[in-house]
Amino acid sequence: MTCGSLSFVLITLAIFALLETLVHGNNVELPFDHSSDQRQRLQNGEQEFQRIRSRADHSECWEEAISRLRVGCKHLTDVEQSRLAIAFANCHFEKSGLRKYPCSENDSIEECTRDMAKSVLAFNTYTEFYTHTSDICFYLQSKVWQQKTEDTINKLSSTSNVVANQLEVSLTNQQKVLEGQESSLSNQGEILKNEAYLKSALKTSAESAKEAFLDMKKATAQQKAVLMETFDSLFKGVDRITKLQSMLLGEFMTLHSLGFYLVSILACYIITSAPRTAAARLWLFGVLSAHIVIERLIVRWNITDKESQQSGTTT
Repeated sequence: MTCGSLSFVLITLAIFALLETLVHGNNVELPFDHSSDQRQRLQNGEQEFQRIRSRADHSECWEEAISRLRVGCKHLTDVEQSRLAIAFANCHFEKSGLRKYPCSENDSIEECTRDMAKSVLAFNTYTEFYTHTSDICFYLQSKVWQQKTEDTINKLSSTSNVVANQLEVSLTNQQKVLEGQESSLSNQGEILKNEAYLKSALKTSAESAKEAFLDMKKATAQQKAVLMETFDSLFKGVDRITKLQSMLLGEFMTLHSLGFYLVSILACYIITSAPRTAAARLWLFGVLSAHIVIERLIVRWNITDKESQQSGTTT
C-alpha cells in the first residue's frame, strides 16, 4: 500500500469515527432516521426556542435561561431538565408579575418545587416548560449535529481534494521510481556484462603472463647456459694465454740472463787477465754462478705464484 492510499484510508476512518462521535456522543438521532413523532418534536422545539429567543431580546432573565439551556442540553438529565424548566417558569412569572420561586444549585428539585406545587398555575407552567425543554434540547442538539455534520462534510471535501492531490503526486512519484528501477536494472545488466568481459580478459591476461614468464624463464636458462659456456671458454683462453705468457716470459728471461751472464763472464775474464787480479777470477765466477741460481729460483717462484692466483680466480 502506498503512502497516499494509506493516508486516504486513515482519513476515511477518522471521518467515520467523527460521525459516530457526533451521533452517539450527543445522543441525537440522525435526521434521516426521524419518525413522525421525532419530526413533531423538532418542530415543537424549534417553535418554542424561537419564542423564547424573541423574549430574550427584551429580558435579561430569558437571556440567562437560554445561555443555561445551551450548556445544559449537552448533558441533559432529568435533574438538569427540571432546573431548566424552573428557570423558564420563573422568567415567565417575572414577565407576568407573579411570584418567582428561587432555586439555587445547592437546592434539590423537591425543595425548588415544594412551594410551586401549592399553586396549580405555577406547577402547570413548570410542567409545560419541562416538556418544552426536552423538545427544545432535541431541536438544539439536532441543529448542533447538522452544523457539525456540515463542517465534517466540508472538511471531508477539502481532505478528499488533498488526498486526491497526494494520490496524484504519489502516482507520479511511483512512475518515477519505476523508471528509476528500470534504468537501474539496465545499468546492472551492463555492469554484469562488463564484469564477465573483465573476468575473461583478466583470465586471458593471467594465462598470457604465465606463458610469458615461462618463456622468459626458459630463455633465461638458455642464456645462462650460453654465458656459462662463454665464460668457461674465456677462462680457458685466459689460462692458455697466461701459460703462454709465462712460457714466453721464462724464455725471454732465460735469453736475457744468458746474454748478461756471458758478458759478465767475459768482463771478469778480461779484468782478471792481469797477474795482480788473477786470484779474484775464481771468486767472481763463483758469485756469478750463485747469482744465476738465485735468479732462476726467483723467476720460477713468481711464475708459480701467478699461476696459482689465476687458478683460484677462475675457480
